Amino acid sequence: MATVNVSVFNQFRADLGNKIHDLDTDVIKLALVTSAVVPSVGAALPHFGGTGTVNYATNECTPGGNYTAGGVTLGSVDFVMSGATVPWRAAKVLIAVNASNPTDARYAIIYNSSAATKRCIAFIDLLSVRNLAVDPLEIRFDSVDGVGAIIDIA
Repeated sequence: MATVNVSVFNQFRADLGNKIHDLDTDVIKLALVTSAVVPSVGAALPHFGGTGTVNYATNECTPGGNYTAGGVTLGSVDFVMSGATVPWRAAKVLIAVNASNPTDARYAIIYNSSAATKRCIAFIDLLSVRNLAVDPLEIRFDSVDGVGAIIDIA
């Protein structure tokens, strides 16, 4: 299993200050996009099907099998102070093999599905195009097999 980093969109930092995200109660999703787009931390107003400048939903992998349109809802999401940091945590994501799964997943976009603007929070470079019809996709946040930190707010 490869280790990859979660890259946070710069806009997310401003969005926190503007109360766009409630990291405890909003529905947070992880969606898969193709290599037709390369996410950038500096993307202007990144969103996933809502309103903004960069719309990553236009390059979403075709839903099918164990992957539904709009992506996977993150489970066990919490945002609680732990010492000098505040980790934002979620359960691992597992998309099991299915012959109808996407065959062209390149990046995973984490976004706020509750916000009307569907603002993006972060992205994960999957390092190569992934064929989920033959290989499962498992993302363990902070390398934890369970609930791990997506990001730490220090």
